[in-house]
Amino acid sequence: ALSRPTQHQVESAWRRALLEGVHRQPGALSLHRALAAQILVTLVRLPARKGASTPLTRVAAVARELEVSFYDEWNLDRAAVRAGVSRRHFSQLFRQVNGRTFWEHLTELRLSHAAQLLRQGEHSVTGVVFSCGFGDVSQFYRLFRARYHHPPRAWAVAARGPKPSND
Repeated sequence: ALSRPTQHQVESAWRRALLEGVHRQPGALSLHRALAAQILVTLVRLPARKGASTPLTRVAAVARELEVSFYDEWNLDRAAVRAGVSRRHFSQLFRQVNGRTFWEHLTELRLSHAAQLLRQGEHSVTGVVFSCGFGDVSQFYRLFRARYHHPPRAWAVAARGPKPSND
C-alpha cells in the first residue's frame, strides 16, 4: 500500500507511459525507459513502513513530495486532500513537521530554485518565474526582493560576480 502522494507519482508516470505508447512519437522508447526508471526510483525511495500511516506521516510524505514537485500547481486544499486531513489539521501538522507554514515552505523551495537558475545565467527572469511554479511575475518580484533584498536581475548579476576582463 503506497501513500497517496507516492501513489499519485506512480500513477502519473504510468499514465504518461501509456499515452506515449498510444501516440508513438519520436523518442517514445527513451521516454518509456525514463518513466520506468522514475517509477522504480520512487518505489526504491519508499521509507520502511512500520505500521499504519498516521496523519503526521502522511503530512510528512506531502512535504517530501513538495521537495520534488514545488513547481506544480500546489495549494493548501490539494495538499490537505493528499494527506487525507482537513485544511486546518494539515496546517497544524505541517507546521509541526517543518517548523513553518505550508506557504512559507513552498515559497522558500521555489525561491531557492529560482536563485539557482538565476545564478546560472542561462534563463530569463520570466522563464525562471514559470519554471519555479510562480504564476504571477509581479508576485515573484515582490517575494524575491523580500527574500534576497534585490530585484531578480540585479541579484543574478551580483551573484555571478564580475565578468573577467579581456586585458
